[in-house]
Amino acid sequence: KSAASAVQFAVQNLHVSYVFVAGHTKCGGVAAALRATASNKPKNAVLGDWLANLTALARQNDLAYPEDKVKLAENIAKLTQQNVENAMIQVGNFIKGLRIGSDENETTASGPRRLVTIVGLVYNLDTGRLGEVGQRIKVDVTQRDVTRGLEECSEVVDDFEGIY
Repeated sequence: KSAASAVQFAVQNLHVSYVFVAGHTKCGGVAAALRATASNKPKNAVLGDWLANLTALARQNDLAYPEDKVKLAENIAKLTQQNVENAMIQVGNFIKGLRIGSDENETTASGPRRLVTIVGLVYNLDTGRLGEVGQRIKVDVTQRDVTRGLEECSEVVDDFEGIY
């Protein structure tokens, strides 16, 4: 919920042009989700809830926690990438569903249109480099007036190419 509120604030009030969804290599959460795909044990309270979507994604893609370390590394890399791509779609759908009008009861868009681009990245812990994954998603949104007092935070970035 806190991530959703941050995205909503950034899109509606700060007029961000890009939203980045990032994962990282060698993720312990991804490895735990892979391990959970083979288990019929009840989920571990908070951690199980946190990993539920990731575990479901692993099952959908027939990814498991193999004994072979090379295959395990491949499965972790695949699930990490799939998770980022899945999250990009969810963020895009969330942004499309925002009530963009200035009135809380207003459900129709009124104002200039602009694009928000969602970019998926995986941070490689070994190299210290970011790699882009998946296709960028462009979401058409209606621009609102910037919330009073935040005018200086709403800089538009026109040239993203080559930053990373």
